[in-house]
Amino acid sequence: MVAEPDRVWAGDITYIATDEGWLFLAVVIDLFSRQVVGWSLREDMTRDIVIDAPEKNEYRCPAGQSLIYRYTNLEAGLTTHAYCTSNCQQCVIKAQCTNLSYRRVRRWEHEDVIDAMQRRLDREPERMRQRRQTVEHPFGTIKHWMGSTHFLTKTIGRVSTEISLHVLAYNLKRVMSMLGIVETMKAMQLMTE
Repeated sequence: MVAEPDRVWAGDITYIATDEGWLFLAVVIDLFSRQVVGWSLREDMTRDIVIDAPEKNEYRCPAGQSLIYRYTNLEAGLTTHAYCTSNCQQCVIKAQCTNLSYRRVRRWEHEDVIDAMQRRLDREPERMRQRRQTVEHPFGTIKHWMGSTHFLTKTIGRVSTEISLHVLAYNLKRVMSMLGIVETMKAMQLMTE
């Protein structure tokens, strides 16, 4: 149980349909109030999964081969590093790993932060269960309110407006469930005075 606000947050990502394709919505929930304290909307969600070997600036494939640093690139505004190995031709699990003659991995320059979070979750799997129970709720609620419909445009600026309204409604509903409608109305009136 979290004793005070702004101490423990949880986050997750979901996808939402638009007439032009899919968008990815990430939210952050304050585990004390269970309110959405931040959100982001993106057109893509990609991440290569690798085993980190940061002291050598290389990574390991699922078969244990080293992927050596090759180059740095700017992709969609993010700095990424590319790592490759050419040992795939002789590999017994090549079909499970890549259909190319080599394995290439691209990593975001701050991917180690995500890896550290994953290691913490691996050590404390009950945290993931708590996160899921907390963070999946706004996704389910917002998608339920939307029904089987989806956003009419893929333009992030326009979809952001609608998401903002959904998050506002979700947070207002959370406050009303905690304080009750009468107390919520009193609090809102005090804020306007």
